[in-house]
Amino acid sequence: MVNEIGLCIDTAEVKLLTSISVLGNQSAVEILIEIENIHRFENAKKLSAYFGLHPVFKQSGDGKWGNHMSKKGRSEIRAVLYMSGLTAIRYSELFRNIYSNARAKGKNHFSSMGVVMHKLLRVIFGVLKNKQGFSTIVDEQNVSNAKTKKDEQKEKRKTQKKEQVIKLERYNNAGLNGSPISKRHAKKHKKIQET
Repeated sequence: MVNEIGLCIDTAEVKLLTSISVLGNQSAVEILIEIENIHRFENAKKLSAYFGLHPVFKQSGDGKWGNHMSKKGRSEIRAVLYMSGLTAIRYSELFRNIYSNARAKGKNHFSSMGVVMHKLLRVIFGVLKNKQGFSTIVDEQNVSNAKTKKDEQKEKRKTQKKEQVIKLERYNNAGLNGSPISKRHAKKHKKIQET
């Protein structure tokens, strides 16, 4: 195994992955062996699902366990990501902040480590896909762009919902002049008029 890792250290992909300060040569090689070719995955979500880091809602009969990491896929690669995540929260301010934010939201250590592992995998995907070394400035830009896009989508859904309500209520507003209506219908009509 040591000879195989020694042969792979000089590849361009390993050099790209080791630009992420929390990944060493061995971790980078193990991750690359598991990924094979980054172009097999359309986006970081599919890579996360391949490694079993995506959340699933567990339910069986009357029991509900909420969202948990699916853990589908090979456990060895999750172990590599977990150990890299431990290094990340110790030595990288970016990952330390992600970990502390997750803990502040009430997650336990392992759930918070799942968040860190997921972020690390997204960073790995971006580095390999764009063939550029890791930069915190680029990461901050990507996070702000994603937040802006999410806000735009939220606003778009809100306007679509308003349009749908107006469309559904168009026949209810017809013929209301002078006819008696209930208080509930009057409140609903007033609310629609205000929007």
